[in-house]
Amino acid sequence: MNSLPIIFRLHYNNLTNELVKYKTINTDTNIIIYIDTRSIIPHLYGEDMAKLVLKNKEKRLIAKGILELIYHYKKYFKKYEFKNNARFILFSETGESLYHKKIFKNYKANRKITKLNLYGSNELKESIQKQMYQEIVETYQYLNTTYSEDIICYNLDYLEADFIPLYIMYKYKLYNDNNFFNIILSKDKDLLQCLINDNIIQITKPKKEYRFNNCYNAIQTFDKDNISNYKENKAIIYGYIIAIILAVLGDRADNVEGIQGIGFKTIYKFLNKLFDLSNINDFISIDDIIDKIEQLNINDNTGKKLLNNIDKLQQSYKLVSFKELIDSLTPKTKIEPYHNITLDTSIIENIDKGLQYEYNELYR
Repeated sequence: MNSLPIIFRLHYNNLTNELVKYKTINTDTNIIIYIDTRSIIPHLYGEDMAKLVLKNKEKRLIAKGILELIYHYKKYFKKYEFKNNARFILFSETGESLYHKKIFKNYKANRKITKLNLYGSNELKESIQKQMYQEIVETYQYLNTTYSEDIICYNLDYLEADFIPLYIMYKYKLYNDNNFFNIILSKDKDLLQCLINDNIIQITKPKKEYRFNNCYNAIQTFDKDNISNYKENKAIIYGYIIAIILAVLGDRADNVEGIQGIGFKTIYKFLNKLFDLSNINDFISIDDIIDKIEQLNINDNTGKKLLNNIDKLQQSYKLVSFKELIDSLTPKTKIEPYHNITLDTSIIENIDKGLQYEYNELYR
C-alpha cells in the first residue's frame, strides 16, 4: 500500500481544462463545492472499504479522507490565485424519507445495499452506513475551533439529502449568478437535474474515467447514441427535463415504476414534439406535458400511454423530482446545517501527513 486511494482526488489538468471552458470563471469567482457524502464514501478506500470499516480502529478515518479531499481543492484554487475561499457543502441522510414514503409506501422497499463492499447481513451494512456520517460529525467536533461558512454539513433524518445542492442554489439564487460557480461531487444520476445553467457542473466517475457533466451534456447518461446531438448543440438546458426522463424510465432499484414500453429515444423525441426545448427556461412538469398533449391534440401511441398511465407518471415524477420536493417544503420546514467549522489549514496538513501511517496501521 504505497498510496491512499481517494475517489475524486484532483487531476489538476483535467479540472483546469474543464474550467477554462466557462467564460464566467475568473479569480474573483466564488466556488461552491457540494459533496454527496454517501455517494463517495464507498469509494474513498476502494475495494478494501469493508476491512477498514469493520476493523474500526480509527473512528475518524473516513472523515479525514473527505477532509483531505477538501484540502486538495483548497490547494488547487489557491494555486490558481482565486481570491475567495472555496466553500464546501456536505450532505447526507441517516433515516428514511418520510416525504417519499408518504407518496409511495414501497419506495426503495426492495433496494439492496450494494454500494458498500461489506460482508455480513443487510442490517450490519445499514448500521455501518449510518455510522459513517456520524464519524464525520465527530471529527468536526474534534476539530471544532472557530465557526465559519468554509464547511457546511447537512445531515437529514426525515428526507433524502440529494436535493440539497438545488435547494441551496435556489434559496440563494446561485444558479443564475455568474459570480458563483457550483461544483457537485456525486455519482448519482438524479443530481443531473441540478444542471440548469452553465455555472454548474457535476464531477462523476461512472467507470474508470472522470466525467464532467454540465447543463448542455447532462443528457449523455441516457443518450448513448447521441440522438439529441448534445455534443454539438449548446442551446438546450437539459437539467430542466431530467426529472421527466427519470420518471418515465423509472428506477428499479428505488421501486420507481416508470412507464412500460417507453424508452429514452421515445420520450426524448416526444418532448421535442411538445416543446421547443431550446427555449425551455424552467422545469417541465407532468401537468405541462398533459396540457401540451391536449392543446396540440396529439393522439399517437406515446401520448396515449402517458395519458393512460397519468397517475403512475405523476407519482413517479413526485418521487424523483427535486423541484417538486423543494416546492412542497412549507415555511415551517427547517433545512439547517448540522455543523459548520473553519477549515484550519494547519490541522488539515497534519491530517494529510498522517493518513498513510494510519491506513497502513489498519492493515496490520
